[in-house]
Amino acid sequence: VPLQYISAANMAEILQPVASPEAFVRVDNTRNLLMLAGTRAQLEGWLQIIATFDVDMLAGMSVGIFPLENSSVEEVNTALSALLASGGPEDEGGSWSQLLRVIPVARLNSILVVTPRAHYLDVVEKWIKRLDEAYYSEADMRLYVYPVQNTTAERLAKLLNSIYSGSMSQQATGSGDSGFSAGMGRGSGVAPGMSNETLGSSSSSGSMLSDSYQPSSNNSGDNRGGQISTVAIGAQGGGSLLGNVRVVADEENNALMIYSTGMQYRIIEKALEQLDTEATQVVIEASILEVTLTDKLRYGLEWTFSNDVGNQRTGTGLLTGAASAIPGIQVPGFSYAITNSVGDIKAVLNALSEDNLLNVISTPSITVLDNHDAYIHVGDQVPVVSGSTINDGGFATESVTYRDTGVQLNVRPSVNAGGLVTMQIEQSVTDVLPSTAGSDNPTFLERSIMTRVAVHSHQSVVLGGLIRENASNVESGVPFLHKLPVLGPLFGSVAKENRRTELLVIITPRAIYSEQDLREVSEEMRSQIRHMELIDMPAE
Repeated sequence: VPLQYISAANMAEILQPVASPEAFVRVDNTRNLLMLAGTRAQLEGWLQIIATFDVDMLAGMSVGIFPLENSSVEEVNTALSALLASGGPEDEGGSWSQLLRVIPVARLNSILVVTPRAHYLDVVEKWIKRLDEAYYSEADMRLYVYPVQNTTAERLAKLLNSIYSGSMSQQATGSGDSGFSAGMGRGSGVAPGMSNETLGSSSSSGSMLSDSYQPSSNNSGDNRGGQISTVAIGAQGGGSLLGNVRVVADEENNALMIYSTGMQYRIIEKALEQLDTEATQVVIEASILEVTLTDKLRYGLEWTFSNDVGNQRTGTGLLTGAASAIPGIQVPGFSYAITNSVGDIKAVLNALSEDNLLNVISTPSITVLDNHDAYIHVGDQVPVVSGSTINDGGFATESVTYRDTGVQLNVRPSVNAGGLVTMQIEQSVTDVLPSTAGSDNPTFLERSIMTRVAVHSHQSVVLGGLIRENASNVESGVPFLHKLPVLGPLFGSVAKENRRTELLVIITPRAIYSEQDLREVSEEMRSQIRHMELIDMPAE
């Protein structure tokens, strides 16, 4: 006998008083069926009993779900259970608990009600609304401490103020009577060295927010101690959902102290759980290279990449001018920007290195939080005379400033949900040249890049087009004789040398979403160090 709505085990228990144990050949809970053995009359009687109990319990039932706005589902469920157990309608005969089934749904913070009478749902709805009214007294206020895990308490306090209010004013205070404001029955002063951020309203309805803050008049003293930011959310009175709530950011312990009712704290806690999430990190691997341009590379690496990488190798290499190789991203001021897989780009650069045409200036690598700045500087500080003064005694005093040289890289990455990394890049290479005649200060040659590009995680973007050309004349020959007019070239020679180099910047971002990703990156770096080949330096 297959069963539709009741389990085989429950149906067997119902049949036990009217059927002998030998009648149950098999109770199959997996297939939800019964195998019975008996006379024809016995089987017909048992099938009638099964048809009576194997019915859809929800058929003809009315179901209502009532979301709660101001109370917890446990509190309302306890009150409703006590109310239903107290009695029931006289015309129905029986208690409320027999006619209504109340099911708390904690995930939705709602009450589910099932009843065979549809009009009972209207009665229950009225009681749920009364129990869910936003009313609290000062006795219901208490202090909650929320430990911040992945960000700063000060940031979360300001975000809460922005979410639940319209403005915020700050007042730096000194020593005095510390404590909370009228919501706690004490003054509004704070401890020394702490700032007070308050937002409230004099309206009793609690729906409007004021932009003004009245500081305590008894605050004086020095600014010692840790910093605590206080944010008051809502307004005075019991009508506001978050009235008289105060949030204090303890920066030393990186925690939020929230003075509110239990219902208000649950609302704020849900927002904090969504804001206090683990931040995405980005590993920035950069290679700053200088390529010597020979006859084959006389047009620069722009031509080489767009042909070798883009057409003959896997991946894409696009020649661009004012527009970018990535749709929607502008790369102004550079001759090209090429995106490709890391392996393809390194294959070309390694070929150049074998011909002694590639000079690796720097290969920095840094890990930075999403939407934060990463700065790398590898180089020296060169003194430069900025001015001189002569005092009354005739002594000259020179003012010296220091200028950074070498490689400087500033990157600000931003990762979206699809793994596309948008980077604000500022990169410069500053070389020191010999000082010119008549000046003791050195000459600086600076090549810089400033752009905004987008590339997927684990892929590279190449920026270049900064070509430098040096021309030199080298004279050689018999001393004195090769400088004679007219006859000088017979005793010497003049060699003209032109050297053209191009600066390339290759940046590869790698998004880190979890601790497992970070461990993989760390293990890769350790593996590279372990497998580095030691080069024996020749003896002098």
